Amino acid sequence: GTRSILGNRYKLVIDGQEGSGRELFDLRKDPAEEHNLFEAEHETAAQLEKQLTAWQGSVLTSLTGADY
Repeated sequence: GTRSILGNRYKLVIDGQEGSGRELFDLRKDPAEEHNLFEAEHETAAQLEKQLTAWQGSVLTSLTGADY
């Protein structure tokens, strides 16, 4: 499904549909989330996606009891 991660300044939204888009918003400059900065701030988006993937892995590990 759709998932997102909120950093100190940016919000990354990844649509869960295969082949669908990604959106990155600068919440300080664009609190209404009207301007997708994914292409312009690709490195920031990649960092947030890496953090999101790590968090999801951690959650899965906990759900399966592998970290206990």
